[in-house]
Amino acid sequence: QQQRLGLTRVILGMESTGHYGNALARWLQDHGQEVVQVNPATVKRNKENRDNRPSKNDAKDALTIADSISRGYYHDWSWHEGTYRKLRCVVNEYEALSTDLTAIGNRLQRLLDEGFPEFLRVFKKWNGPRAIATLKAFPLPEDLKHRTIEQVIEGWRTTAMSRAGGKRGREIAARLLAAARASVGVTDIAPELRRNIQRLLEQRERLLADQEQVMNEILALLGQL
Repeated sequence: QQQRLGLTRVILGMESTGHYGNALARWLQDHGQEVVQVNPATVKRNKENRDNRPSKNDAKDALTIADSISRGYYHDWSWHEGTYRKLRCVVNEYEALSTDLTAIGNRLQRLLDEGFPEFLRVFKKWNGPRAIATLKAFPLPEDLKHRTIEQVIEGWRTTAMSRAGGKRGREIAARLLAAARASVGVTDIAPELRRNIQRLLEQRERLLADQEQVMNEILALLGQL
């Protein structure tokens, strides 16, 4: 077709669809090809103009994209400098880790709703330092019912919690023991709930460590810009 019409230039066009065409577009550009992007909104409008139908299929989309390019409705496919692309990659990684941490928090709260529904009456947040120390040492009411205030504080210390005791620590320990002794949480699946809570806490610690590492990478990249 190019020889028959006497054309000397080829433009390869793609619809802007997130990351899906990035690898192919980069490969084509590295091999000397001209690659452009067409806005999805332009494709949608022109698609209906071709046959007055909103139908969508690959062949029709390809024709619509080619028609849009022939009319000049496109923009060049450009790449950011390497540091910007690295930054975008690690920021996406950080956001994914944040999403995973949120999911773990939701699962932990569901487990507490079953096994220790009074937990959040004692602690305002499940992920505060003392709440996390409690989940590590005493995840369920039966782990607390026969403890003393001193034993609860000592349990917090075994989780490497700083400033576990003091007046405030004793007050919270007393409230925690009272809540555990009056708890209406289920007991028949206590071992399973305990195992799930411990596993989620371990996953959370790994994700937090990964997130800290990624944040350090983000700060280092920002320093290069």
